[in-house]
Amino acid sequence: MSMQSETHTTPDDVKEEGKEERPSKPVKRSWKSNQLMSLFALLLSAGTFITFAYQNYLIQKQQYGSVRPYLLRSLSTGYDANGQASTSWVLVNNGVGPAFVESFKIKYQGKEYNSVASFFWDGIYANTPIRCGRTELAEGSAIPVGEPIAILTSNDSTAAHVLEEVHRNTEIEIIYSSVYEEKWRSSFGEEGTNKPVKID
Repeated sequence: MSMQSETHTTPDDVKEEGKEERPSKPVKRSWKSNQLMSLFALLLSAGTFITFAYQNYLIQKQQYGSVRPYLLRSLSTGYDANGQASTSWVLVNNGVGPAFVESFKIKYQGKEYNSVASFFWDGIYANTPIRCGRTELAEGSAIPVGEPIAILTSNDSTAAHVLEEVHRNTEIEIIYSSVYEEKWRSSFGEEGTNKPVKID
């Protein structure tokens, strides 16, 4: 009696003739999807930057506004305790921060003066000798908030009338800055305006 051995094969061991196994294809992501994601990230970054820049601008503007000086000029007239006429050229800072004087000019009768003293002696006293108190506004002077400065003042009746007359024909220009070094120009007189103009 002969013994016969049998060999069993599994489906994995069997390869069909004429066919080869094909490698699996890699999964490809959509090109349009990647592009949209990159575009979205770019727009998000740009939006964040613009928002940050605008917020920084608002904060800076608020800081500058919180210390902005505002100079005004006026003529103060009245009488002292003895009944003498009193007149003063008054400069006052109605802003919220000190004003630092960078330049000061007075124009009178076609001439320009860079100081109160030269204006008084050469512009007023040379024509009409009067007694008059003066306050100099030199470069670097600080004009505090709410404290009137009498540029020219007199309690003499004759001098008071002269100061009133000269005041009507005088132009004053002051360039000043805030604590954040923002520059402003104020012009007072016939050709000027009380409104400060910012200098870039």
